[in-house]
Amino acid sequence: CSAQGASGSELLRLRKVVNDLSTVVLVDMSGTFLRSDAILRAVAYLPFPWSLLRHLKLIPRVLRDAIYRYLASNRYLLFGRR
Repeated sequence: CSAQGASGSELLRLRKVVNDLSTVVLVDMSGTFLRSDAILRAVAYLPFPWSLLRHLKLIPRVLRDAIYRYLASNRYLLFGRR
């Protein structure tokens, strides 16, 4: 569900996560994941070879989140707009 919707907002409230639309949040049966943890958790659900990206979890979170913030801030410059 979307964080902007009623069910998404309620889920974030129940999980005690600030409803910050500037970052990605993934909630599954294992817990709540933010920023690079959410991305790596999501790719684990994808088929091979994409699921191999979950091994990037071995990189320290501080570095992963710094890269995440850089990519998020510069996504239009790096990937363009549709």
